[in-house]
Amino acid sequence: DVAPLGAGPGPGHALFSSDGSRLLATLGGGPGALRMWDAADGRELWRQPCAAGMVPAAFSADSRAALLMSSVGENDGQHGGTAVVVRAADGAALLERRGE
Repeated sequence: DVAPLGAGPGPGHALFSSDGSRLLATLGGGPGALRMWDAADGRELWRQPCAAGMVPAAFSADSRAALLMSSVGENDGQHGGTAVVVRAADGAALLERRGE
């Protein structure tokens, strides 16, 4: 069976972990949700809120962390952007950097 990634406005973005065991996705067009699934059985492992415009960009080589990025600044839509590193086990933010 194929489970839907979820309901919500706008398209989502998804990325498989480096070892292929998990699928990370952002969903929704507004303030969205960051969700992780077990790739083998489709079970949702966790869900965390995330800012609008964040997309999964990369997993670490050991699949223990993931990088999320936004190319749009929050204030004027032209400058900056955000990069967030999250722990793959539970989605907890480990590091966040905002552009100037």
